[in-house]
Parts: sequence; C-alpha cells; structure tokens
Amino acid sequence: MSLIVVEVYDAFRAAGVDDERARAAAAAIPFGGELVTKADLAEVTAAVKAEIAEVKADIKVLKFV
Repeated sequence: MSLIVVEVYDAFRAAGVDDERARAAAAAIPFGGELVTKADLAEVTAAVKAEIAEVKADIKVLKFV
C-alpha cells in the first residue's frame, strides 16, 4: 500500500472523481518527505565543491611528481 496525499485525494473526491481513480492519482504524487529541498541541494553542492577541490589539489601534486 502506497502513501497518499490526503488533501489531494479529498480534492479529487470533491470534484467527483471515483474512489479508485482518486486514490491512484493521490498516490502518484510524491509524498512531501520524498522531495528534494533547497537545503538538500546546498548540502550536495558543498560536498561536490569540496571533492572537486581535493581532486584539483591531487592533480597539482601529481604534476610535480
């Protein structure tokens, strides 16, 4: 059984959509906890930048070896 966004389900039902289709549509929408936030992106960006800096430092060292 998948999670559904109850507000979306209720809105579909209020609009006259049958129960089965309303449930399917509400289940197709990602649950809030599964969405990427700006904070998530900022964290990943910072980690990637740190990795790039390490690789650049390694390349500089290898040039002199």
